[in-house]
Amino acid sequence: MDSYKVENGILVEYPRNTYVVEVPDGVRGIASGLFDDSCISYLTLPDTVEELGVQTFCWCDRLNVIRFSSRIRRLEHNVFNSIAAQQIHLPQDLEYIGNGAFLGSASLLFVRFPEQLRFISENAFLQCISLRYVTFQDQLQQIGEQAFKGAGLEYLS
Repeated sequence: MDSYKVENGILVEYPRNTYVVEVPDGVRGIASGLFDDSCISYLTLPDTVEELGVQTFCWCDRLNVIRFSSRIRRLEHNVFNSIAAQQIHLPQDLEYIGNGAFLGSASLLFVRFPEQLRFISENAFLQCISLRYVTFQDQLQQIGEQAFKGAGLEYLS
């Protein structure tokens, strides 16, 4: 396959064996598990993307750069499980991080949570063994059980 395939605004296929993915403008969502265990290393989501399915980028162990859409409000469970990124700059309007969203992302070092974030679910950053620096905002209402278990947190603010 050499191009992107979109059905009803949802990306359902992409060029295989590519390291750089630039989701086409106009795509509103990405199908669950679409990039599961792929070789991508760089991802750009246009501002038209509002939702990512569950396990969309699960086990993308080369994925180290993510340019988020500003319209994403939720990160569903296991969406970025075991990625290679060292830093995550989450969308400003993000309100919810699901169960195991970044579970096992062993290279993750720094996360700054946006002001709109209300909930971090259980196991969200479980076994992110390199995670050292986390910046929370005042609006955060709940952190689930074991959300940061196994992380090497040194700096919280």
